[in-house]
Amino acid sequence: MMEEFAVQLRQWRGLELDALRAEDVVKGMQAANSLEFAKLARNAAEKRRAADDFFGLIWPAPA
Repeated sequence: MMEEFAVQLRQWRGLELDALRAEDVVKGMQAANSLEFAKLARNAAEKRRAADDFFGLIWPAPA
């Protein structure tokens, strides 16, 4: 049980780091109307959602 939890936590942290990296790249972009910027923004949002969804699976909100 604890081993499975540790694996899930590492996976969530990996998703979280991916999301933070993508957000940093997006923040560093100068041209807000470029296609690359839009792609990076979508990628960051998707990774953040995936991390949040995964986190919710580990610790569901109290009822």
